[in-house]
Amino acid sequence: MSAHQLWREGGWVFATATGEPLNPNRDYHQWEDLLKRVGLRDARLHDARQTAVTVLLLLGIPERTVSAIMG
Repeated sequence: MSAHQLWREGGWVFATATGEPLNPNRDYHQWEDLLKRVGLRDARLHDARQTAVTVLLLLGIPERTVSAIMG
């Protein structure tokens, strides 16, 4: 079977390697697995986003730029 035979067009902006929609819980579970692998305490993925904002601001990145980066 060739790669194009595996693809399922669904019009998704972000899709799996076969064109299926992404599982909305995937990033959460990958985040939890990463924390366990490196021996860190449980934390919400949103906490990492907030930490990134704080670090960028502490580094002197303008708020407007941080806002653009974070969406």
